[in-house]
Amino acid sequence: MASSEVKIGHERVFLALSREPTIGLHARLVLSNLRAETQVHLSDPALEVSLVSFFSELAKNWRGWEGTRTWATYERGLTLACSHDGLGHVGVAVELREYSGHGWLVRGDVPVDAGQLDQISRDLVELLRGHS
Repeated sequence: MASSEVKIGHERVFLALSREPTIGLHARLVLSNLRAETQVHLSDPALEVSLVSFFSELAKNWRGWEGTRTWATYERGLTLACSHDGLGHVGVAVELREYSGHGWLVRGDVPVDAGQLDQISRDLVELLRGHS
């Protein structure tokens, strides 16, 4: 059975992703004093790198990487910019836009332990099964 939601981050600060069968994803960003949620369209896999592939690649390099690695939906409804501090922590800068880029914009940082990347990748495989 596929996961119904994937949380990226910690208990009180996170990005939660769940499936929206006809659209793609429902994204919910929870920060200390802010909560934002919207539908995010996933396009043709030829137009955007798979979210699963992005996190799989981060997990392979869990010990660290130089600079920032970025993933975004084709329409920029959700953008993730990940940086590694070299000490086992990953900062995920999240941009969430209402209506896949045509409404409000929320930005926030979500902390992730580098050791969580592999589990996030596996959870995303389950969540997105059937949608490349």
